[in-house]
Amino acid sequence: DMLVTVFENGTILQEYTLDEIRKAAQFWEEDLSPSQHNKEDGTTLEIHQKHIMNGVH
Repeated sequence: DMLVTVFENGTILQEYTLDEIRKAAQFWEEDLSPSQHNKEDGTTLEIHQKHIMNGVH
């Protein structure tokens, strides 16, 4: 888990490419434990992906 300030007082402090974001998301997906992710129906991952697609964090 890593929090980084990317925007502050109207200034962009850090930018990420789409490839960097996808790589970070891949690590998150790989770290899901069985209790966090129903492998049969992908419920948690599916909800997370929908949130990403809709811009919900």
